[in-house]
Amino acid sequence: MDSRFDISDFIEAILDERKIAVINELIANSTEYKGENLENGKAGSSSVGKISTAEQLMNLVEISGATFFHSDIKELYAIIPVDEHKEIQLICDRDFELWLSGLFYRNTGKSISKDSVKQVLATLSAKALYDNPNPVKLPVRIAENVVPQRNAGAEGDFCEAKALNNAFWYDLTNTKWQAIKITTGSWELIDNPPILFNRYRHQVQQTMPNKGGNINKILNYVNIEENKILFLCWLVSCFVPNIAHADNIIHGEKGAAKCTASAILKSLVDPSALDTLTLQNSQRTSAVNLQSHWLLPFDNVSFINGDVSDMLCRAIAGGGIQQRKLNTNSEDVIFTFQRCVIINGINNVATRADLLDLSILTELVRIPDSERKELSEFLKPTLPQSQPTEQLKL
Repeated sequence: MDSRFDISDFIEAILDERKIAVINELIANSTEYKGENLENGKAGSSSVGKISTAEQLMNLVEISGATFFHSDIKELYAIIPVDEHKEIQLICDRDFELWLSGLFYRNTGKSISKDSVKQVLATLSAKALYDNPNPVKLPVRIAENVVPQRNAGAEGDFCEAKALNNAFWYDLTNTKWQAIKITTGSWELIDNPPILFNRYRHQVQQTMPNKGGNINKILNYVNIEENKILFLCWLVSCFVPNIAHADNIIHGEKGAAKCTASAILKSLVDPSALDTLTLQNSQRTSAVNLQSHWLLPFDNVSFINGDVSDMLCRAIAGGGIQQRKLNTNSEDVIFTFQRCVIINGINNVATRADLLDLSILTELVRIPDSERKELSEFLKPTLPQSQPTEQLKL
């Protein structure tokens, strides 16, 4: 055949009655072209167009060093390298989809279709669920001694190990994904901590800690006259994971700065874009809040019904709920939690015996008009310097 001709010219030259047979023979004897290997994370010009964009993206994901696993409640996660640290993202989350699109664009200079990304997400979801048989429990904000580690014999395979010298780990929720390792009598800042923390959008960065704190300074910001030691013991317990934390019911007359005290405690223990929360009657909404916050300060609560009281008891003692996943018939979603809870209001609103048994009462006294200050003036002089040291001095 002349070099100027191609396969279509060859087929045109065949008699009509033989065309189908010849085409079938060509298909049967053809081999699949896999394309050239991607080198140095770049999609070479010779490979673009030879394999599908979904296959190109899968190759880039493998080259990137990303790994995949599932949690104890079958949520699917990716560990992705970012600069000099690694971050955890839900595979079904929009942020991970954008990471995939950005990875493809940076390496090829081209955009990728949603269908191709969808194909890759399905494959990576299967890898997260089936390639690593051992589920990993992801703590929020604070953890103790349980570290997801790679199996020595399998790349990307995780197991749980307990060998960190009885250390507590505190997630700073900063952009470098650093954490504080707290041991008896000391603490240190750790880059690339071995703990895998779950993070949520509302969380904000904790102030970088300093040495030499004094926990009693918190009493300058919370107007307590009685049971100060009990209050400080409760505050210490908020930095201890895997125990039942007493519900702190902060009450007092109008003008006692109950909301301010709750917001300060939230920023000290579990900083968030949400200083305080509203106690919801909806079980699903309450479960979502309990899942994503470590310390939950419920503000201006005037009544707690029986169902909400039971939910709070489960949150304190440790428990969870099972709900039908939205837009499905039988698929479920599981919420598990053991959290620190604050309820503030003018009166003690815990009336059921089971919740009262799990609570302490902190009464605040009204601040005289002559001593009242603007919130910015009240907090600015010393709290930013005091805040990071109070929890770690303990």
